[in-house]
Amino acid sequence: MKMWNPAAPPAPLDLPMGTPQGVTAAWIPVRATEPTAPPPDVREVPLVNRNEAMRFKSAKRAEEHASGRYLLAQLLFISGYDPNLLRIDRDAYRRPMIAGLDFPPSVSIAHSGGVAAVVIGPNRLAIGLDLEPLDVTRQRNILPLMASPGERKLLGKLWDEDAEEASVRTTELWVAKEAILKATGLGMGLAPQSFTAEGLHEVQIPNRGIFHILRSQVEFDGRPFALSLSYQN
Repeated sequence: MKMWNPAAPPAPLDLPMGTPQGVTAAWIPVRATEPTAPPPDVREVPLVNRNEAMRFKSAKRAEEHASGRYLLAQLLFISGYDPNLLRIDRDAYRRPMIAGLDFPPSVSIAHSGGVAAVVIGPNRLAIGLDLEPLDVTRQRNILPLMASPGERKLLGKLWDEDAEEASVRTTELWVAKEAILKATGLGMGLAPQSFTAEGLHEVQIPNRGIFHILRSQVEFDGRPFALSLSYQN
């Protein structure tokens, strides 16, 4: 089994205007793999759980996981922490949390379209990061799975008029909602169609409070992505 190594050095990730102070992010390309390729050995990557690493069946999943954990370790080191003394635990909703510190920084990990990205921030913040490539065509039938009734009506009309623009808007909405789901800590335990985010900068989540949404478009190696950062003070 081949030992894992990063596909490239980490690079800073520009976050949307309005990002709270103390929040920083970076990205790294995820190595492309063949569907039948065996997974690399990622057990020695910082912050990777060795037992979890043994269960990876696909090279793609192993590469994504290792890239995200490696990137998180780099950001923690730059921020003054020793990642070799820390570990990542998951709560009941599988949210990754840093263990080994009294007041650990908040973290969020995203990977899609051959890119892994990580954001870390102060302990007082709940944060969620998501991104998706904009050059991948979305299908209209995803709307009932992720859009509120009002959003379905708005985007459904756009799908009738301009499918290309509707695909972009659908991706941007999904990215915003995914960032919110991560920031709440509930993940898919919170139905994305249960709340509205289209056109909003703040969303009220029952029993969780208000979450801010920041959006931008970024490029990774010339490829356009939608990016959203959600946070709660």
